[in-house]
Amino acid sequence: MNKILVPTDFTVKSLSLLRETIARQTEKVNIVLVYGTNLSDCTVDMLFYTRTEQIDKLLEPNFLESLNILKNKHASVINGVCMDIYHGYSGNAFENYITAHGITDAYIPLDKSSRAKNSRLISSIKKSKLPVCEVALPMEVVYQTSGSFAKLMTSKTN
Repeated sequence: MNKILVPTDFTVKSLSLLRETIARQTEKVNIVLVYGTNLSDCTVDMLFYTRTEQIDKLLEPNFLESLNILKNKHASVINGVCMDIYHGYSGNAFENYITAHGITDAYIPLDKSSRAKNSRLISSIKKSKLPVCEVALPMEVVYQTSGSFAKLMTSKTN
């Protein structure tokens, strides 16, 4: 079973890349949503650092709701989704990361403006030995559902 790395900034808008990634799959896959960031140099921050807490700080309010909508809609293709943070700086560190996590493919946005918050991670992905697919992202539409907003992507292109 393939394990696909999808860069994210944990905003609802970043899920459009996941949606396009899922649309290209023909068999069940595992998805790893990854955000690249620096570790703090502060000793106190390092002592109390947890990945889960860091991810919780980055999550946009409707991100998990929108992710669950996508997971339910595409349950026939998605085996599982996990979220992670990558802190490495070198090509070797990234190669070790993808080997340790069993990642087989990566999907990145074609549009450079969608890469801004994850530019270092996307640069590492492009330089790696991973098969990389660059994906054009569609326009997004906001729907009102049950009193909360869930951004669902349309299939229209810009």
